Amino acid sequence: MQMKLSEIDMNAVRHIDAEAADILRSAVSVAKAILSRRHEMDTTQRASQPLYVLAGETHYNPCEYLHHILVMEAIKQGGTKLACGVEAEHDFYETDSFDPTPKKGSDKYLYNSFDFACDFYDGGGAAYSRKVLFSYLAGQKRSKAIAPIFNDAACNPFDELVLDDIYTRKALKSLSFKAKDAIFATDSAGIMVRNQVMLEMVSNAAHLRKLNVIFQVAGCYHLGGGGGADARASMSAILDQAQMAHFNIYSGAKPRGAYQPQYGEDIVCQAIGDYEASGKGSIKLILDEAKGEYIRLAEREKEFFDQKLEAIGLTQLKVK
Repeated sequence: MQMKLSEIDMNAVRHIDAEAADILRSAVSVAKAILSRRHEMDTTQRASQPLYVLAGETHYNPCEYLHHILVMEAIKQGGTKLACGVEAEHDFYETDSFDPTPKKGSDKYLYNSFDFACDFYDGGGAAYSRKVLFSYLAGQKRSKAIAPIFNDAACNPFDELVLDDIYTRKALKSLSFKAKDAIFATDSAGIMVRNQVMLEMVSNAAHLRKLNVIFQVAGCYHLGGGGGADARASMSAILDQAQMAHFNIYSGAKPRGAYQPQYGEDIVCQAIGDYEASGKGSIKLILDEAKGEYIRLAEREKEFFDQKLEAIGLTQLKVK
């Protein structure tokens, strides 16, 4: 990417797409805070400690994926390389990418599986936006600017965690669970295991490559809990217990009852549009989430996302 995001004419972008301008402005501001904190740590006794950035999402909002890309790109353009973990089943991509060289469960296996995913991913809401993120990360992997891995605990189609790799076994031991226990992805035990696994895997990837900024993309309830999820089992709480500096980036209102970090800081990005992409690619503007009222827009997800890329001048990120 040739252009520096912080030098883009924001008014020119706003003239084309005001929402794209808001997302860009938010991303540049967030990246500036992250780089400032990293610089502060580098000039103190915390220079050897990683800085964690927990980037929350709903998984269905295209604007969130654009924000993730722009924040990482701005960090990279600020002179800092980073590791990026993405909440997606690492076991699925390990198996289907079929690279026989690295050992299953190894960091190299997980790292290489991005090439497969960016070519073949097509599932769930915001599928196109997610695929653009995967494609961006695959490109950054090749330039060695960002080290991306899929790092959620492996799930089968029934959402029961598969507890037979090195990462889940370590999490089970630390949480006093047993591999024979039936642990499901969305129950309290499952969330605890998944949060432990995600942090362990992305931290390992960063350590191996001597990277000191760790960017984790995950559902907002993984960041701090709340909304029925146990805040004490959140990634922010785990990092607090380890006295690790971190940011929690929320793309909308922070969930009620979410964890209040002691060694971290919450960033609530109010400027990110509140959209939902269905499995068929349509975009819906949320008017009143509590009442379930929507306005369905004419643009489909790909058209919607590509329009944002065009407004910012990032057409090279489009994927087929």
